Amino acid sequence: MDKTQIRHLFKRYINGRANGPEQNLVNYWYRSFDDEVLDINDAEKKQIKAEIWGDIQQRISFNKSYRQKRNWWLRAAAVLLPLLLGAGILYYLAYYRNSAVQTFTTYTTGTGERKMLRMKDGTVLNLNAGSTIRIADDLSKERIVDLIDGEVFFDVHKQKGTPFVIKNQAITTTVLGTAFNISAYRNIQTFSIAVVRGSVQVADDGHCLKQLQKNEELVFNRNSRSFIVKPTEDRVLDWQKGYLVLNDVPFDEMAILVEKNFGVIITTNHDKIKKSRYTTQLSTEMKPMEAAEVLAAIHHFKISGGSNHILFYE
Repeated sequence: MDKTQIRHLFKRYINGRANGPEQNLVNYWYRSFDDEVLDINDAEKKQIKAEIWGDIQQRISFNKSYRQKRNWWLRAAAVLLPLLLGAGILYYLAYYRNSAVQTFTTYTTGTGERKMLRMKDGTVLNLNAGSTIRIADDLSKERIVDLIDGEVFFDVHKQKGTPFVIKNQAITTTVLGTAFNISAYRNIQTFSIAVVRGSVQVADDGHCLKQLQKNEELVFNRNSRSFIVKPTEDRVLDWQKGYLVLNDVPFDEMAILVEKNFGVIITTNHDKIKKSRYTTQLSTEMKPMEAAEVLAAIHHFKISGGSNHILFYE
């Protein structure tokens, strides 16, 4: 990467338009001071870092007030470029350029649809209804799956020296060879992972939460950032047998899962119904209205509406 590209990088960073990898690039240079071998103590090192970064921020702030001038960003780049080069960032730039070309292929399942995928490394994925994942096209250096929405059962093929990584928002699951189920619906506040074979490591924003073993399930609350670990429930894989299993779930979660599996939207105007918890097992072979009728009957509610939109009431 030449000086012109570096200037453009810092122009985007200073102007707040840098993407995630580009922000990490500049932040990496700042963190590189931790790796320098200097004949100073920790307190002095911390002070130097703070003073240098503070000075850079002041200069950037000053230059922002002159954005209308054509070459404002050149002055900011002139401040940062010598420091950047001195920190050995060009090596990292070369690494970033090579790693940034990683491409992904997206796979989805529709309402009530389930799909099995076999990755190039031999790993088998079973997708539940209404799920979306992205799989890295090049698995030679790192095996990455982005679980964007839904539920997936992973039977990971062991590949020595190349961990298998599943990313879902800030949650990262890392394994070598094992089998486990992840439920991570975008609009449901809980993330759960149940291990069937082997072990997995689960981390939140880079901080390890738990090393899960066989027959352990971790349930993570996205709002509170808290989690519990419990024995794996017997029916956690029943969705692969054609069942929607609701186990003491709130109304909103029930409505999302019913829509994913049956394509029908359930709503209500009653607070009591909204505050109720729902436990039942529904065959996904049912018609949407049949599933809604069973669900309402079990919880002593009435229904009205058509095949696409059903209202629960007392």
